[in-house]
Amino acid sequence: MTAQWPKAKLASRHQQELKRRRWWGGGALVVVVVAIVIVNFIAGGDREEEQQVGEISMAMIEARSSLDAALVMAGEALESGEAQALLEARREQEALRAEWREGESVVIAGQLQPDQSVYLALMGRNVPEAAILRVLTAIEEDFDFRRSRPGDKWRAVVNEDGSVEEFRYETSPEDVWITRRDEEGKYIVEELEIDVDVRTRKV
Repeated sequence: MTAQWPKAKLASRHQQELKRRRWWGGGALVVVVVAIVIVNFIAGGDREEEQQVGEISMAMIEARSSLDAALVMAGEALESGEAQALLEARREQEALRAEWREGESVVIAGQLQPDQSVYLALMGRNVPEAAILRVLTAIEEDFDFRRSRPGDKWRAVVNEDGSVEEFRYETSPEDVWITRRDEEGKYIVEELEIDVDVRTRKV
């Protein structure tokens, strides 16, 4: 014999079942909405990543193309000697501005200015006084600095300790003196013999 449920109990049980279904239905809807949002977010992120990867790839292709073109130009410059000439010109500009600093070797160069001696020119580039006097004393045995004129060119290789390893003095393209230190630390002065190419033209 089946038990009979009172009407009140049946109604209460029915309402609870409806609430539970509503809750599950609402919860399922929330889960679906959240899932859709996550999927869209991930898909959107993938699209952004793909776009970024595409942009990076294009930038790399352009950079590689520019690099290849630069290498071709550099190769042509090396073959024609332009690169060496540019390098020498750059070194010359650096030497014209350079100054000696303790602990650093440097190449300095310049031209004598009006009322400027070689001594003052080297002092103006921070070369130690003792090193200047030593190299100039060695040169004076072969070259009289009273013959110096504004515009004379000079170049010095100065070691880390401030000593002058090599000094070049040029009064003209044909008159050049070079002073170098030997293995014993003594200076040897040499006057370069410059071949002059003489060409005769009729006017």
